[in-house]
Amino acid sequence: MNKSNYRVGDKIVEFGQVFNIFQIKNQKTADGKFEKIIFFKPYFKINNASNIICSIPLNNIEKTEIRKPISTTELKVLFKRLKKVNSNNISLTIIRAKELLKSDNPKIMIKLLRILYKEKKNQPDSFSKSKKDVFDSAMDKLVQEFALVSRITPDKAREKITFALSN
Repeated sequence: MNKSNYRVGDKIVEFGQVFNIFQIKNQKTADGKFEKIIFFKPYFKINNASNIICSIPLNNIEKTEIRKPISTTELKVLFKRLKKVNSNNISLTIIRAKELLKSDNPKIMIKLLRILYKEKKNQPDSFSKSKKDVFDSAMDKLVQEFALVSRITPDKAREKITFALSN
């Protein structure tokens, strides 16, 4: 992502949480040089995290998982993938599921949700608490970004994702 593409008011995503850039300013570093610092805070008011304020030097942003939100077109494609019935009986080990959960890629989260949802539906007695926790975390990583792009609340986004999975 081009460093000059960040502006006050932009939304950014890091590991599924949506943030709002509220300030960009030049700040003097310890060696006397000036660098641009981006200040951002959570966009959605969810629990106590809404009072958090974060900052990062613009030069370091490429070293993080911070990215711009997906587009409306990408969201539509992802929803189609969410609804897509996979004929394969793919099962994930909990280790592989946790590895996939580390991704900040919505496509991977969709795949993970789809596989875990199908497993939970087809084998509810053997669906472990660990897999349920991974499922919930994957859902949490998608909800805020889907809510932002769809211009709905996170609760409504969660409902839409769950409904898409169940169809």
